[in-house]
This record gives sequence, C-alpha cells and structure tokens, in this order.
Amino acid sequence: MDARGDEIVRAIQEFRRSHAPAETEDAVRAWYDEWDEALVRAIDDNAMLIARKEDRNLSGVSRQCYEEPPDYCRELERRDSDIRQDRDDYHSYHCNGLHIGRIQQTLGAVRSRLEASYLRYSWLKVRNANGVGSF
Repeated sequence: MDARGDEIVRAIQEFRRSHAPAETEDAVRAWYDEWDEALVRAIDDNAMLIARKEDRNLSGVSRQCYEEPPDYCRELERRDSDIRQDRDDYHSYHCNGLHIGRIQQTLGAVRSRLEASYLRYSWLKVRNANGVGSF
C-alpha cells in the first residue's frame, strides 16, 4: 500500500478509538464515496473518449463517400484535426487509466487493512475499470 493508503488507515483507526462504530462507518463511507465517485468519473471519461474515437472514425468514412467532388484540402485539414484529437484523447485516456489504477489499489488496500482490524463493510467495493461490476 502506498503512503497515502497507510495515512488513511491510520486516520480511520485513530478516529475509531474515540467514536462509536456507526460514526466510524459513516466517516469511512464518506471517504469511500468521494473516491468511488472519482473512480466513476475517470471510467466514464474513458468510455466517452472511446466512443468519440469510434464516432470520429465512422464520420470520416461517411463524409468521404458522399462528397462530390472531394475537397482534398478540407479532407487533409479534417484528418490532421482528427489525428491531433486522437493524440490528445489518448493522453487523457492514459492518464485516466493511471488514476483508475491508483484509486483501485488504494481502495482495495484500505479495505484489506480495515478488514484485518475487524472493520468489514459489505458496501466497500472496488469498481472494475470497465465500469461493469466490482470486486
């Protein structure tokens, strides 16, 4: 577990010493909900990037088929724009993937450490990176 995960577990264990179990669960749930929402945003953003690339690929084909006569300069500009957008989207997709992995690892590690201290929460699930299911 990374240093951030260790800090989180220490803070939860310290909080637990002076608070009721329900208050501890509420605090853990608030922390979890914040990071689960960040995970959802990154997963959704990657799904949107994939869909946008597919749409861009399909729209380029349809425009070329129906344009009479073809405007090569405009097509080159469109292609260059699509290439730049693909490059930018790939960078965003890659960064989101790293962010997703870090969140998943931290949530999983914190869950494991909490369960080792007899804090088991059935709702503390880690979403899969494809947005379908959890573990």
